[in-house]
Amino acid sequence: MTGNSTRPPLINAVEVYTVLYLPEPETDQDEASAMVNIIRNCELEKTVSWQGDPCAPQAFRREGLNCTYPDSEPPRIISLNLTENKLTGSITHEISKLTQLIEL
Repeated sequence: MTGNSTRPPLINAVEVYTVLYLPEPETDQDEASAMVNIIRNCELEKTVSWQGDPCAPQAFRREGLNCTYPDSEPPRIISLNLTENKLTGSITHEISKLTQLIEL
């Protein structure tokens, strides 16, 4: 707004969205669902900023996770590190859905 105007300032904006094709396959659906439930059951939603696919794209996989990327198959979670989250109590049964998990 200028000193001699009688109207409030005018703001114009444009948002542009684009769809990105990601050539990498998505994480195994059962494992991705299990991770969502583990985060919810362990009340990690406030401490862990995990969003989206756990293992894909490979360059942006979630911190604390290691995944395998077999040819022509979805990525699988092989390692889950929750050390710094100060967890207490029992492990949720959802962890059994991470069938390729080697290290916890």
